Amino acid sequence: MGGDFQIYPFKFTGDLKRVHELKGADFIRMLLGNIGNLAFQYPLRHIISGNIHPWSSIDSYLKVCQEVPLVITAANWIAQKKSSSGISDELMRAVRGACSTAVFGLGAQAPLGTDPRKFAAGIEPDVQDSLRELGDMVKEIGVRDIFTMDVLDKLGVSNVSVLGCVSIFSTCDRNVER
Repeated sequence: MGGDFQIYPFKFTGDLKRVHELKGADFIRMLLGNIGNLAFQYPLRHIISGNIHPWSSIDSYLKVCQEVPLVITAANWIAQKKSSSGISDELMRAVRGACSTAVFGLGAQAPLGTDPRKFAAGIEPDVQDSLRELGDMVKEIGVRDIFTMDVLDKLGVSNVSVLGCVSIFSTCDRNVER
């Protein structure tokens, strides 16, 4: 990958300068309430060659979306209730406008032993529809685990590759698969 890229949904690119000067609440808000999101952003900064631009707003992105691909760092976004899901209306507007989209780390988090079929059936219909649309609009979705792949399969989304948690690439070791 080369060129310019827009990273959704974070307002930083994984390289936080002078982070020690931030107030705790501002830092957590910047990470959308989850410090684990740093573990997603940092490795992508090293995987993607090109100019990565942090997310500013949907309106700003739609002005450049025909020239600037969208990179979605998704974490555990598949939830049964829309209010807990990262699959937002804003995200879908961005994907619909994007010249191309890459999805990394999409996950469905559920208690151990959860049946993927039951989990998928419990996802609110509008979230199911958005996941199917996302699957239709991207070449491939990089997911965290087999459970997530199975949930998406139950929803009819099959263009999925299990990458594991994106944070594994934090080592910047290109031979991590060995």
